[in-house]
Amino acid sequence: MKYRADIDGLRAVAVIPVVAFHTHLPFFGGGFIGVDVFFVISGYLISSIIFDDVNAGRFSVVSFYERRIRRIFPALVATLLITSVLAYRYLLPDELCAFAISLFASVFSVSNFYFWRVSGYFSHASDQQPLLHTWSLSVEEQFYLLFPLFLVLIRRMFPGRLRTFVVVAAAVSFLASAIQVFHEPTAAFYFPQSRAWELLLGTILAIGIIPPIHCRLANEIAAASGLILIIGAVVAFNVTLPFPGISALVPCIGAGLIIHSGRCAPTVACRALSTAPLVFVGTISYSLYLWHWPLLFFQNNFSILPAGLPGPIAKILLVLSSIAFAAVTWRFVEQPFRRGPLRLERRRLFVAFGAAIGATSCIAAIALLTHGIPSRFTAAAVRVGSYISYDTSGDYRTGKCFTTSDVGDAPSFADLNTDICMRKVEGKKNYLLLGDSYAADLWYGLSRSITDGNVLQATGAGCKPLLETADPNTSVSRRCANLMHYAFSDYLIKNKVDGVLLAGAWSDADIPNLAATLDWARDRDVVVVLFGPKIVYDAPLPRLMAAAIEEGKARLPDWHRTASFRILDERIRTLAREKNVSYVSYYDLLCVGGACQFSDENGHPLAFDRGHLTKWGSQVVADKLQAANLP
Repeated sequence: MKYRADIDGLRAVAVIPVVAFHTHLPFFGGGFIGVDVFFVISGYLISSIIFDDVNAGRFSVVSFYERRIRRIFPALVATLLITSVLAYRYLLPDELCAFAISLFASVFSVSNFYFWRVSGYFSHASDQQPLLHTWSLSVEEQFYLLFPLFLVLIRRMFPGRLRTFVVVAAAVSFLASAIQVFHEPTAAFYFPQSRAWELLLGTILAIGIIPPIHCRLANEIAAASGLILIIGAVVAFNVTLPFPGISALVPCIGAGLIIHSGRCAPTVACRALSTAPLVFVGTISYSLYLWHWPLLFFQNNFSILPAGLPGPIAKILLVLSSIAFAAVTWRFVEQPFRRGPLRLERRRLFVAFGAAIGATSCIAAIALLTHGIPSRFTAAAVRVGSYISYDTSGDYRTGKCFTTSDVGDAPSFADLNTDICMRKVEGKKNYLLLGDSYAADLWYGLSRSITDGNVLQATGAGCKPLLETADPNTSVSRRCANLMHYAFSDYLIKNKVDGVLLAGAWSDADIPNLAATLDWARDRDVVVVLFGPKIVYDAPLPRLMAAAIEEGKARLPDWHRTASFRILDERIRTLAREKNVSYVSYYDLLCVGGACQFSDENGHPLAFDRGHLTKWGSQVVADKLQAANLP
């Protein structure tokens, strides 16, 4: 097919928002849609090549797979190997084992299923996955594993019906995505059947199902509209939006309009996309996508750049470093293997491909068989670092009293067992613990320290204890809205409790809604104990404690506390004072003179990640509260 510079420019428009989103730059809250733009581009280009070969009578499934290997694997293997070196240098044993599994999953193109099992793309747990971004590569490879076989089958069994089958397949995939995103949002995000329609949209464009636009003005409008749709999605979308589903139509149609209008005639948008800077970024976009996330991960978690750099400067350096790594990889890895001196004939290519998979698999196997190569660290650091894999299910009573989006990804709270979690005990004080995971992690300690009381529990992942959720259209918020409606409009109306314990991952934006919630409680004579913001670190606490041991810096975790929680603590304390409710400040409980307690007397970390309490942390907090704020 004929080279189109504007498609390279469109690749740049796709990859720049992804990098900006992961770097947490403002105005790029929907930058994750760049992956969807990539899917449409890929579907169009690969389908165009396939059908050019079909029409010329030279199409071969083996040749197709050969091209995919030349295009995808050299840069991928290079990235995986260097990321493995960084993982060996920095990751704790348990983290290295998890990395090894993701390495296996990435090299065999099934990482989307792995990350579906272990974390949602937008969850905090995803920040601890150096190879998270490979999920999209796995989706593509799974699609292209079956797509050529699909074409061969249709050509043989239903000649002349290819267009019909492509449209039907795309429609079925889109409907599945639109439905699944509300019932199983994590699966909808990661599964190939929910993404196939985006690649097939490119196929629809490639095989000419959509007629060309002959009117110049209409063509210009189509191209401009495409850019507006993509940019609008980048700016207006955010992680609370159900995605992909119907929402993904916006960037995908935008990409389709740009691709289709560029086929018909040059447009202003086409010429803008064909400018040298965008074409350059688009040319290295694959390698840039591969490199940016591992570099961000290791910088965010281990500060691989020189210490003391201001945040904005560090972000700029990371982006520039990603571009530099991408340019080098494109020049010295991608190009030589595709067209240069390292281009191998087919047999040798498949042998080299198998050897690369074998070598990468051996690296992963060594990490797993040695349980993360613990000899890299002292025994004390390994012991404290092991808490990074802490299992919360029992302490939180997950699936009984703590609802999560992982339980069937259901937008309800059907996994709240009200017979167990909401049952009052006569003769004891009954307290209702209400909120998100920052409330659920309190239950273990409170239930053991309040000997004359009974702690009821209605908690859910992401469910702040507020009368209204921030966005009722998201699956998590609908689940949380149902849970909080039950607590405020049903249970607390019908049942008198001795106190309601409100705890959540508070932000400044929650204060107005929190004030309204406290007014609601006062008007109904509901006694409230309000827990302030948790002490949060910029990396998992066990990792910081292990680093403190390795580096001989006992107070290192204190240097990594996020500063903003002190300001928020005072704002919520002021609100509690105004509303005349009891207030629990974690800073007051755990900190003296700027130094905070981060382990119990036996050395157990109080938190297993950046802020969630272990059972020992929960017990420490509860013990300190015993004679303090409970009514």
